[in-house]
Amino acid sequence: MLELCDTMNLQGAGPVGMDGAAMYDAVHDLIEEARLRPSEAEETWTEERCLFSECALMDGDELVGFGRLVWDPDIDGALPRIFDLAVRRAYRSRFIIDAIQAELIEQYAYLAEAGEEILTYEGKRIDISPVAARLRDPSAPRLCV
Repeated sequence: MLELCDTMNLQGAGPVGMDGAAMYDAVHDLIEEARLRPSEAEETWTEERCLFSECALMDGDELVGFGRLVWDPDIDGALPRIFDLAVRRAYRSRFIIDAIQAELIEQYAYLAEAGEEILTYEGKRIDISPVAARLRDPSAPRLCV
């Protein structure tokens, strides 16, 4: 069964009991093998880069998808963006990619510290203010991904 896991708010163990080192290794391997935008491999992770959200897609105890939402405040006009999106070929579908992006946006949108416009992994600008407004309204129903 597929499960999306918020990897930034785990207490100690990773998804399905994976320890931190095993999770780090699994994420590193998945990104190297299945990153959707190979050009990101050449980017340097600077000290200024902010990591706002991160999630893993698990199939049982196997990591099959992963993504991050980052922002580079040291770059003028930079928007928060989906980064390091990786999905194993057998799981790669528009639905899975959209689900991972939706989870990353949902994690980020409540505070939306760097603004309410982001770039998808494809570089498309999207306004997330409706998601942010829904999350900030306690009477609004929660949507499932």
